[in-house]
Amino acid sequence: MVAEGVPVYGVQWPEMYRERAYVERNGFGSLKYPVNDPSAREIDYSKFDCKNAQCLSSRTQYILKPIWKFMLQHSKK
Repeated sequence: MVAEGVPVYGVQWPEMYRERAYVERNGFGSLKYPVNDPSAREIDYSKFDCKNAQCLSSRTQYILKPIWKFMLQHSKK
């Protein structure tokens, strides 16, 4: 698709379980949600490996639609 001029890109962010908040167990609020929530499972995300997420990440692409010019033109009205 790139050869045809389509602006296609791969995923630019890690799988959710590799996000810093999960790996460092530093979530939100007093319970550090979701990591210290009483109903949450105990998972060590620093050692977690999800083959399905990796498979999907390597096969996922997104297309940027050139809408900025359109948005700028219509926001001035």
